[in-house]
Amino acid sequence: MAEMTTRQQSKAGTRGFEGGILGLWWALAGAAAWTLAGPAGVAMTEDGNTLGRTMLSFGLGAILAGVLQGWLLRQTGLARDWIRAGIVMVALTAFWVFGAGTLVTEWGLFGIALLGPALGLVQWRLLRRRIPRAGWWVAATTVGWCLGGFLIGADSFDMDLATGGDPGNPAGWAVFGGAYGIVTGLAITWLMRQSSGGNAS
Repeated sequence: MAEMTTRQQSKAGTRGFEGGILGLWWALAGAAAWTLAGPAGVAMTEDGNTLGRTMLSFGLGAILAGVLQGWLLRQTGLARDWIRAGIVMVALTAFWVFGAGTLVTEWGLFGIALLGPALGLVQWRLLRRRIPRAGWWVAATTVGWCLGGFLIGADSFDMDLATGGDPGNPAGWAVFGGAYGIVTGLAITWLMRQSSGGNAS
C-alpha cells in the first residue's frame, strides 16, 4: 500500500478532532504543561536566582507543552519532529540566557521573552510542509506567549512580579499556559482545516 502524502497525513490527523476538539485539548495541554512545570522550575532553583528560575520554569513548560502537543499531532507525522524542535529551541534559548544573561540580566530575560516566537518559527518550518497559510502560526505563538505574560502580570517575563509576588503559584502558571494554549489551539485548528488545499506559505 502506498505511503500517504504529507497532506493526506495532515487530513487524517484531524478526523478525530472535529468541531474544535483539537483546540480544546491543545488549550488544556498548555495549561497543564505550565501548571506542572512552572512551580517545578521555581522549586528547583535557589531564591534570588531570578534568571535561572525564570528560564527553567518557562523552558520546562515549553518542552512539556511540546510533548503533549506532539501527542495530539501523532497522526500527522509531525509528532517526533515537533517535540525535538521544542527541545532544541529551549536549549538554544538557555545557551543565550545563561551566556548573555550573566553579563546583563535584562538580555537574558529578553531571550526568554523571545522563546515563544522562536518556537513558533521552528514549528512553522514543520507545518509549512503539510498545510497552507502556515505563516500565521508564528503570529499565533507570539500573541499567545505575550498575552500569557501580560495576564499574569509578568514584567519582561520576570516571575518575581507575577501572580501576586508568588512565582511558584500554580494558578498563575495555569493562566499563562491556558492563554498560550487557547490562542495557539484556535490557530492550529484553523490551519489544520486548511490542509484540504492551497499552497504552503
